[in-house]
Amino acid sequence: MFSTKLCYIKGFFSCPLLFLKSFKCPPCLMVNAHYSSEQLAAQCKSKPQKKVCKTVLKHFDAQYSEELGEQWHSARDVLLNPLSWQYGVLLNRFSDRTNLKQWLAELGYTNLLPQTHPKSQTAHIPLQCFIHQDPVRIPTQSHHPGWLKQYFLLNAASLLPVLSLNLKEGENVLDLCAAPGGKSLAILQTVTPGKSALAAVRPGGVVVYSTCTMSRAENQSVVEAVLASYQGVELLELEQHLIDSLSDNFCFAHFHPSVGQLVIPQKDKTWGPMYVSRLQRIY
Repeated sequence: MFSTKLCYIKGFFSCPLLFLKSFKCPPCLMVNAHYSSEQLAAQCKSKPQKKVCKTVLKHFDAQYSEELGEQWHSARDVLLNPLSWQYGVLLNRFSDRTNLKQWLAELGYTNLLPQTHPKSQTAHIPLQCFIHQDPVRIPTQSHHPGWLKQYFLLNAASLLPVLSLNLKEGENVLDLCAAPGGKSLAILQTVTPGKSALAAVRPGGVVVYSTCTMSRAENQSVVEAVLASYQGVELLELEQHLIDSLSDNFCFAHFHPSVGQLVIPQKDKTWGPMYVSRLQRIY
């Protein structure tokens, strides 16, 4: 159980951008497969199961029971049971998606971000992510030369840091995140210590700090240390209407939200863990 730290910057120094324009792709390659909970259970029985390190689990029990209280016990059950995991279906707006939304609706998927309210923060965001209330799953799409995938499967809580940026048309965004892997390890050998994401934004620019862990040491404590170390930086709380609109599907931790929000996986709401905090450079 590794954690992944992400950092997104809005309002950084001007630089040229690349845009996809008039990109053509072959006709829709619809995938008609759909795995029910029973089918997933049968598949899991036929595959060797990974063993959980009891020493690590004991450490997690001690740490997260103290940090999350009773919420940890439910989160623990979810994280240890792959059959309960849910996957969001993020549509690729640069691909042909003919009949895709209708197909998802027939399978019982609903849009996580219904764009019905004109004043909603998500009304202008072209994100379409569909979720199912049950831990069913559709297959991932294989790569085909000259063809763009119609959708991507992901933890729907991963959209929270994107939504927290509250992006507007014409704004520049610098993405400072990388998935763990060999290339990332090589990049780490060349990094320059002491560089700051906050220094990269102009006054008024926003930095979103996000992780895929429930650890206070990697979440709230990091943000608190930044606020104590940097002048001219203030914390921006996530808009309450955004939290309210996602609360039906996401379970937010019960700690005081003074330094961010934490989505914790729970039964029937297995999205997360995902921590997000917003910082703005004042001068």
